[in-house]
Amino acid sequence: MKKVYSTFFLLIILFTLIFTVHTETIAAMDETAGNIFEAVNQETILTVLSFIGLLGSTKGIIISLVLSIIIFAFLYKSFWQPLTIFIAVFLANVSNKFLKGIIERERPVIPGHEVDGFSFPSGHAMIGIVLYGFIAYFIANKIQSKTGRNIVFIIALIILLLIGVSRLTEGEHYFTDIIGGFAAGGILLIVLQSCYDFIVNKKTGKYN
Repeated sequence: MKKVYSTFFLLIILFTLIFTVHTETIAAMDETAGNIFEAVNQETILTVLSFIGLLGSTKGIIISLVLSIIIFAFLYKSFWQPLTIFIAVFLANVSNKFLKGIIERERPVIPGHEVDGFSFPSGHAMIGIVLYGFIAYFIANKIQSKTGRNIVFIIALIILLLIGVSRLTEGEHYFTDIIGGFAAGGILLIVLQSCYDFIVNKKTGKYN
């Protein structure tokens, strides 16, 4: 039931943002959040955030995806995990482009800094939560200790939050783009994880 409640909650957030993203209220919220993150001007912090942000970039996603496919193929001795993570990232990418094409929100305007494509929802956030969420899930499934599993999920959560913050400090997205990306990606992650559990359980009689 937790997955159902979580999915319902994320759907509310996502659809609320979709229908209000072009309103003055959201614009004011984004402006306030933008001013807060613009205050982060420590060179060391910006360098770290920029590095973390690379994990959510196209290059970072591809590298992480390829490495995870190879690692999980050896770790699980099965094609289900590599196939699942590949399909998940593919669907996240397609879904993100679909949503951006429908909503057509322009990116933040920063003189001398132009980025192609629409802004909502953030691809870094949406694809990132699906990829790194599955990576954490598959790693955690191989750890016996509950504390160890929790540590894995906490690390994944921190990485995702830093990816989101990096997009804001670099001026690539609005605050609500990030929230929308996490909400959309979270929904997809829950749905695909449930499908994976169902299929693997049916095929093997167990979840791992």
